[in-house]
Amino acid sequence: MSNEAANIIIDRVIDLLNSAIACDKNAITNLFEMRVECNEDLANHPEVQAHKNGESEGFCIGVLGLISGISGTRMHKGNPTFSNIWARYDDDGKVICVERVPEEAAAVEGSTTK
Repeated sequence: MSNEAANIIIDRVIDLLNSAIACDKNAITNLFEMRVECNEDLANHPEVQAHKNGESEGFCIGVLGLISGISGTRMHKGNPTFSNIWARYDDDGKVICVERVPEEAAAVEGSTTK
């Protein structure tokens, strides 16, 4: 896929998610915060963001981790570890928008979406 085509997809994903947030911030926050267990194959997928489940020995994934794969990943220290999009939250923990990850944030070790 060309960079131009990828950018069109990323922009569309961001627009759609922000439109949904504007309609019902609480529902989208709950959806983004929900996690389900997943197997190690999915957790090791190069474009999907899944994490160790702190409550068990397994792994978990959320909808934003899956959507992040659609938007593509960035390379960091030779590994595709950062998404092209992230969610911003207010002080009450409610999602306020989805936006492109700034270039400078992709280079920061341990960047977070909150």
